[in-house]
Amino acid sequence: EGFMKEFIDKLREILPEEQIRTMEPMAAHTTFRVGGPADYFTEPGDEETLARVQALCRREGMASYILGNGSNLLVADQGAEVFVVKTFDGLNRLETDGAGGVTAGSGALWTAAGSVPEPGPCCRRFPGRRGRPALQGWNLPQGFLVP
Repeated sequence: EGFMKEFIDKLREILPEEQIRTMEPMAAHTTFRVGGPADYFTEPGDEETLARVQALCRREGMASYILGNGSNLLVADQGAEVFVVKTFDGLNRLETDGAGGVTAGSGALWTAAGSVPEPGPCCRRFPGRRGRPALQGWNLPQGFLVP
């Protein structure tokens, strides 16, 4: 308990109080709408804040789980004893550099890849949804949070 209090105090130096939640129902953050609470939860709004949060987790030995949109994720009903860092809302950009390179935030949706105009030389084109090009070689993240 003392370790967690110290960790949360350090986290408050990075994030506003309202972005640090305890016992957050994971059912609200998964597409299956099931799952018990995560002990600790936050949604950093930008890359710099995410980097600072993850650096703190590494320094303090805090296990963290990066959560995008919550697709293909099942969380046990009893919840997860982990610090969940959700990136979908604040870190979901998807853009190209004009030379075929793609930059995707950790919260970018797979379905948004269909809107990328032209894949780079390492990717082949194949039809996406509604006739839009999509990218080959991207893997859908999948996972399970269990106690």
